Amino acid sequence: MQSGRRSKHLSDDITCQVEISVKYEGYIERQDADVEKLRIMDEKTIPHWIDYDSIPSLRTEARQKLNKIRPTTLGHALRISGVSPADVSLVMIWMKRGPQSSDSEKGCADDLDSVDKVDKVRE
Repeated sequence: MQSGRRSKHLSDDITCQVEISVKYEGYIERQDADVEKLRIMDEKTIPHWIDYDSIPSLRTEARQKLNKIRPTTLGHALRISGVSPADVSLVMIWMKRGPQSSDSEKGCADDLDSVDKVDKVRE
């Protein structure tokens, strides 16, 4: 707002606060959405059967760091230096496929439901 158009009834502090809110509203909404996505990723546990060495197209640096650190959630994996969002997406895809051994893990259906929820939020 221009100072000539300000109401005499509003203090400069209130006017400034309103201007800031209007100017940055889009950025704040986008950041809130990003925080929500990260919260969901933090809730998604990486199953113990994940074998990072068997995930094709996973970058070498990411493979090494994921094997060394063994993150417990997708959110944790996202915060590892050298692991990109694309690498975490590959891990999510591998999680959807389920264990590659012949004996199916109990609770795999729960893991798939959680991964589907993360995918819907990412869209």
